[in-house]
Amino acid sequence: GSIAQPGDVFLLDMGEPVKINDLAKRLIELSGYSPRSESEPNGIEIRFTGLRPGEKLYEELLVSGESEQTIHPKIWRAKEVAGPEVSFDRMFERLESALAAQDSEKVRQILIEIIDGYQPAQGNVDLVS
Repeated sequence: GSIAQPGDVFLLDMGEPVKINDLAKRLIELSGYSPRSESEPNGIEIRFTGLRPGEKLYEELLVSGESEQTIHPKIWRAKEVAGPEVSFDRMFERLESALAAQDSEKVRQILIEIIDGYQPAQGNVDLVS
């Protein structure tokens, strides 16, 4: 908080990515149990259920813009590019109208227009059900 200026958005350097399977095993072991394996058939099972709709395989730190290092080596300040001024009232009216008409493509187009860097999910995603 001592390095923040009004409007700042900070990114934290969290280190290297961790595989979810490795994290699950570590959590089980830290809880005093063992993950299920051939040598430990009574251990706790780790079940892979797949991705849910909208779930991501990785995180993007910034949608657009750049970042600059602060006085702390693991804290970065986002330098977001300001988009066009948007009237929120008008934006919500347009979205409500598209939703009421159950026009998924129109909703998608409005979001692309108003959110800098927004890229809709691939595939057939029903936005209005």
